Amino acid sequence: MRSAKNIILLFFLLSNVTLIAQVKYDKETKNSLAEADYYMELGNYFKALTELRNVHEHDPESATINFKIGKCLIELKGDEKEAVEFLEHAAKEGHNESNFYLAQCYHSESRFDDCISRLTQYKGFQGEKKYVDSIVNRKIRIAKYAKKLTDNPIDVEVLNMGEKVNSTHSDYAPLINADESILIFTSRREGSTGGKVDYYGEFFEDIYISRKEKETWSVPERLHMEVNSDLHDAAVGLSADGNTLIIYRANKNGQGGSLYESDFVGADWSSPLLLEKNINSKYVETGASLSADGNIMYFASNRPGGYGGLDIYRVKKMDNGNWSVPYNLGSQINTPYNELPTFVDSDDHTLYFQSKGHNTMGGYDIFGSVIDDNGKWNIPENLGYPINTVNDDLHFEISSDGERGYYSTVSSSGRGDQDIFIIRMPYPFRLLTVVKGVLTSAGDNHSPIKGKVIVKDSEGARHGEYKTNILTGKYLMILNPDVDYSITFEATGYVSKTVEQYYKKSDEVKSAVLNIELERE
Repeated sequence: MRSAKNIILLFFLLSNVTLIAQVKYDKETKNSLAEADYYMELGNYFKALTELRNVHEHDPESATINFKIGKCLIELKGDEKEAVEFLEHAAKEGHNESNFYLAQCYHSESRFDDCISRLTQYKGFQGEKKYVDSIVNRKIRIAKYAKKLTDNPIDVEVLNMGEKVNSTHSDYAPLINADESILIFTSRREGSTGGKVDYYGEFFEDIYISRKEKETWSVPERLHMEVNSDLHDAAVGLSADGNTLIIYRANKNGQGGSLYESDFVGADWSSPLLLEKNINSKYVETGASLSADGNIMYFASNRPGGYGGLDIYRVKKMDNGNWSVPYNLGSQINTPYNELPTFVDSDDHTLYFQSKGHNTMGGYDIFGSVIDDNGKWNIPENLGYPINTVNDDLHFEISSDGERGYYSTVSSSGRGDQDIFIIRMPYPFRLLTVVKGVLTSAGDNHSPIKGKVIVKDSEGARHGEYKTNILTGKYLMILNPDVDYSITFEATGYVSKTVEQYYKKSDEVKSAVLNIELERE
């Protein structure tokens, strides 16, 4: 019995009989073409491109071969510039599908008028077309909107974090804690756990950490092998105190993935635990953002009942410590395309997320939306150019003082595909107070205490619960200004202590130190 691969190869050989006969391909070239078509069907554009280049050497004028090479280069991402030469040749020979992909290349180079011209030409073709007019019209709208934003940039400075953080491979999804002392991100750099590569020749994802030392970021270190498996492991969410990390890990069969939690205990990260069934399903769950107090989490899923693609859901931690039933944020946030949460402000009223829907410049853009007192989200606002670009712009985070943003994008100033950048704001996005300190034992030794910090407002409403580090007694949290807080420190074997704290907004207090000593019982 013939294998499935042989049957598919035979199909492509037969389907290309006319073409091959016309150009008189030899046996080796025929096999390369059949292999290329087979790999393109599987989505393995890396191997398909290798075979197509062999065919191109024998038949450099073929519109079909030039088109397929151009398509493979685009699917591999980052090679739109090289794809242009092949697609322009194919389009010149009357290959209309090439116009659609050429438009994509021109868009990536911010040649918006050329992009619109090619799309219009594609749309006006009277023969059979792969893409319907509604898709083409949307591409035209995106090009026009991208041109508008590019011509009206916002006043920010976007700076590459440099070669110490970024590698020559993809680095993305930066996560920071409240005092910006640690940076956790995902990378596909060489030396990944397991050393595996995907169809595109890229290493599997691993999670790295960099620490700020005297305003300089340290060389990133890969988290240990319990956190990084030989599968795809990506950092998608981090608590404000930097002690809870949400991880996306691919399934063993490579189809989809789930969300896990790892906690920083003492001096290292715990083995990731699969989050409960209210969050994970048999579908894909990815992208996560934790509120400042850790009681709210937004995540993305493609489970049934959504609006299409990945939708954003919200869960709340209940009194028993479990997460609530997930709530879909609705059609004001979610579209038929993909949406993923990136950052939720400390008041749980402002959500930043990435989307391929809404008014994008192309690919993923970063949007912000605010929820009112009636639970209604306003129309998402594109953060504008140059934060958003014609490429995928991913995972936006804001520093606690609102003066810096962190995110990843593709840029001519980058070192790899995706690089991590810092956005310097001309004005603060928000003003919060970072409170940190050490919980120690009263007496001569002042030894650190493993305990918890419970924060309530003047009306008794709970605003968060934080744990101190078992080795150092350190804690960190974010508080809003102009609120009377009651902060209680508790530890087993010690007398609890409650302090009243208030930080005036007019004082522009950005950080405060609150060291507490507890007496033994």
